[in-house]
Amino acid sequence: MSQLYTAYAQHDDATIIVSTSDELNAAVEALTAQGGGTILVDGDGGPYELWAENAGGLDAPILIKAVDATNPPTFHTVSIEASSYLTLTEMRIDSSEVYGIRADYLRDINVAASNNIEIVNNDMSSVADGYLDGTGSAIQGESCALIRDSENITFSHNTLTDYYFGVTVTEVDGLIFSGNELSGIQGDGLRGGGIQNAVISNNYMHDFYGTVQTLNHSDMIQIWGGGAETISANIEISGNILDSANGSGTQSIFIRNENFGESGETGGYYQNIVIHNNVVHNSSAHGISVSDTQGLEIYENTVLWNELSVMVSSPGSAPVSRVPEIRLRNTLDSDIHHNFVGRISVDETEYVGDNFVVSYTDYTSAMFVHNHVVNLSGAGDLDLRDLRITNDSPANGKYGADASWFSASTAPLEASISISEVGSDRQTVELTAEYSLTDGTPIDPSTAQFIWTFDDGTTMSGVSITPTFETAGEHSVTLTVITNDGQTETLTRVIEVRSNEIFELNFGGTAQDTSQWDSIITVEDPNGTALTATGTDGTGFHLDGDSLLTIDRDNLQLFELDSFAIEFDLKLDTVAQDGALIRMSGTMDLFLNDDGSLFFRLFTDEGAFEMVTPAAVLDDTQWHTIAISYDSNTQVLNLIVDDQVVDSMTASGTTASAGYHGLNIGDPWAESVHAVIDNFTMSTEPVEGWTTGGTTPSTTISSGSVQQSAPPAGLNAELLYESQDGLVIEVNSTDPFTVGRDNDFLFGRDDFRIELTLETQAAGVEGVFLYMPKSMVAEVDPQGHIRFTLTTSDGEFELRSSQAVFEEPGKHDIAIIYDAQLGYLQIEVDGLVQAQTEATGTTSDETHWGLTVGNKWSDGLDGTFVDFEFYGDATMNVLQLAPSNDPADHRMSFEGAVHDEIQNTTVFRDMPGQAEYVTGTSGQAYHLNGTNSIGFERGEVALNDSDSFTVSFDFQLDTAGESGRVMHLHEVMDTYIDDNGFMHVELTTDEGTYHLISETTDFDDQDWHTATIAYDSEQEILSLEIDDQITLLNGTTGTTADASNWGLTIGSAWGESIEGNVDNFVFIDEVEEEYLNELLLV
Repeated sequence: MSQLYTAYAQHDDATIIVSTSDELNAAVEALTAQGGGTILVDGDGGPYELWAENAGGLDAPILIKAVDATNPPTFHTVSIEASSYLTLTEMRIDSSEVYGIRADYLRDINVAASNNIEIVNNDMSSVADGYLDGTGSAIQGESCALIRDSENITFSHNTLTDYYFGVTVTEVDGLIFSGNELSGIQGDGLRGGGIQNAVISNNYMHDFYGTVQTLNHSDMIQIWGGGAETISANIEISGNILDSANGSGTQSIFIRNENFGESGETGGYYQNIVIHNNVVHNSSAHGISVSDTQGLEIYENTVLWNELSVMVSSPGSAPVSRVPEIRLRNTLDSDIHHNFVGRISVDETEYVGDNFVVSYTDYTSAMFVHNHVVNLSGAGDLDLRDLRITNDSPANGKYGADASWFSASTAPLEASISISEVGSDRQTVELTAEYSLTDGTPIDPSTAQFIWTFDDGTTMSGVSITPTFETAGEHSVTLTVITNDGQTETLTRVIEVRSNEIFELNFGGTAQDTSQWDSIITVEDPNGTALTATGTDGTGFHLDGDSLLTIDRDNLQLFELDSFAIEFDLKLDTVAQDGALIRMSGTMDLFLNDDGSLFFRLFTDEGAFEMVTPAAVLDDTQWHTIAISYDSNTQVLNLIVDDQVVDSMTASGTTASAGYHGLNIGDPWAESVHAVIDNFTMSTEPVEGWTTGGTTPSTTISSGSVQQSAPPAGLNAELLYESQDGLVIEVNSTDPFTVGRDNDFLFGRDDFRIELTLETQAAGVEGVFLYMPKSMVAEVDPQGHIRFTLTTSDGEFELRSSQAVFEEPGKHDIAIIYDAQLGYLQIEVDGLVQAQTEATGTTSDETHWGLTVGNKWSDGLDGTFVDFEFYGDATMNVLQLAPSNDPADHRMSFEGAVHDEIQNTTVFRDMPGQAEYVTGTSGQAYHLNGTNSIGFERGEVALNDSDSFTVSFDFQLDTAGESGRVMHLHEVMDTYIDDNGFMHVELTTDEGTYHLISETTDFDDQDWHTATIAYDSEQEILSLEIDDQITLLNGTTGTTADASNWGLTIGSAWGESIEGNVDNFVFIDEVEEEYLNELLLV
């Protein structure tokens, strides 16, 4: 990282190293007196408190930084008053230990009456742990910083997490607030007033905890006038990403002078504010809201709605999520142009101008927002790749922030997922990877593979696919993109699948929608009879002429329909009456005439369609079932009574977008029919079902007949299935061999033996050759090993053949054997057991899928098989493994995948970045490229609650002189290399923190080196051996932390790791006696 602070010549004049607060404050006084210099703060000392008063100066600038940036010192409080030319960098600001003890007026950082202060590249955190609702369910954090009555302040490239308020700035002239990351904030991110000549740029604010709005009106960036002594002026807000993400909604940019109109300078207009090139993804209507300003320019901002992020106005009130807007009130000389936004208003009057104003409600409009943004509909946490404008949108490259333009990324490969509905069936969607990028340009589908994996285990392939989901709601989708030149990226997103239900009413005591939508419903019942009538089964809804039930207009699923079905049961109070049954202004009306006929009217974008049934359709007081069925695809509108079509006509088009009225049962404008209604439902699927535009039937694959014959001689088992004798079948077939789901023996199994003879024709062949969703998958990996994963009621069990069976082309007899009673799972190759692991539990009893040899949803293994057989009650010869001479608990290999050769079931965390493999000391090594890492799941490597262990690995730097983290377990162990080539090991136990540095600069070149870290509390030894050179730290004792929030990471999970190659990683949960004796002799 380049230097982020101003380097003054005087910084080199003197250097003082400090390890206590007293030494630190004395050093500040000394350097102030002698003309400036640098204070190096020891990360092994402290914690520190800085109290700088009348310190520094133009002729005595002082730099306060860490002795070692990879071991940042911890500060509890920083106070700078009447000082100048002070710089604080590379520190950890953490007030958790003084929470509730320190004086209430103090923040973590306090700057007053000072100038030319730089606070850069620090990590700041407090104790906030959740949403503040006023009930005490979450801890309220400290506030990070208060900067007041000062000039020329730089606060940049800092990370702030878990605070109540972030940074407050009052009466500051000359502010640079840039490159900071703020998350886990309960109140406001950046707030203040009396700010002049400020740049607020390139900050990333996201995932705020938030508060109920009676405690605080949450803002990411707020400028106020109340209490200010000067008028805010000359402010630029640019390049920021303001994303509520998975957190609470907030106002994003909110600027207002509460003093406007009062006497004095502060009662006037703010002056000269420019807001441009920001990305807002939030859920308050105040996306960019500016009032009381003269000389305002708002341009090239992207302002998007995060529908899943909500705000609560007061305790007990319903959470709300609103489309963020650009709002101006009481402004002079304002200019708004080239923004991408859902709405702009100026003094409460809607404005468009030269802006790209999209719709969030009109699915049929060319300006519907999802036609222009890659994946705004995605649920869960999104990033910029999802929020980008599509390359085929006229807004791309012209409107909105350049960070949201389609080609903003220049990564070698950036996968993306976009979802859209297909036809009338809302549960059939199109998923496309067409907006993925390679080097900033749209991917060429012919140069890559696209593999999609769903949360039920289903896989599909292709750049665009159209799955049909059995259930609505949230579904996890994983896309893996593999380019022909070897680039790979995997992306997981949660998608929201809309239900085909529109509503399903229940009248048991209250009227409610029991569908997925839980629609907003209001009931008018002036006579008190609406919910007292007897329905077909329980309570119905009584229309007494005055009663009314309304499905509110905010239920957007009611609108923009090109097909639907309405069904309900009706019992008239009397015959020969007329009045309304259904009223939905501008969409549809259903009336009963006094001759017993029904009149129905439908409005679409293609016209009005009216029908009147014959008389006497309803001429008694019995129960009748009425249905209205419409399908624009077939151009059919039917009115149905008691399953008989009583009228039909041609009709087409789409109903209106959301308007001023919802759907009414009864008549809000006149007397309705007197009748009881029950079982009232509405869905998007016509009564007759879809003929086109809906669900696409899947191809039925024949499974053949079940053969039950005698098992082969010598095998004590029951043969449940076998393929046709001698039949050779392609694994990677468009019509794969399947044992169909009608074979009950496939499900709920606690034992099986699967046999087949598998043949490949080429070296390096890989892919799936056996697949059953939610139960099992067998595949050949890129190195030729057979891998098998079994999913049971007790978890997931994995194993890999010891040999690379299909490294070369060949033909092999394969058997997979499982016995839950014995507790083992095996892979057998050519009659020999090559892998065995403990496994228990019963396979899934879901009967949606059968067992496929190959993979019907994506490419399978390129090979053939014969003699497929499935047995039950098969005997297993459990291997009695001889004691291993390998003491390792984990021994990692990196042959195209991260694999634990000792424990097949080791679980790894999903980590950022792409895995890369290079030539290692023998075979392949893992390449740390600065953005990727290997993360063990918490507890997988027994470094917690440990008083003895050994870690060994080979490492090679990409570039001599490179520094950074090699390995890390939070609050247990940190291993890193400094820019001189020394390796550092920092170990924390309940007895203290110990820091060991290699004696020689072994890592000052690009050669492979072997490093071994050993710790034994009983012998009070921490050692580091590099290429046979041992460095010891004696007197090291204690037990490591009982548990950590994360597992061991090779590389860094918290930013850039060192760049280099790792191979032969080994962990042992003790120090072997022989090695320990060797250390004791040193």
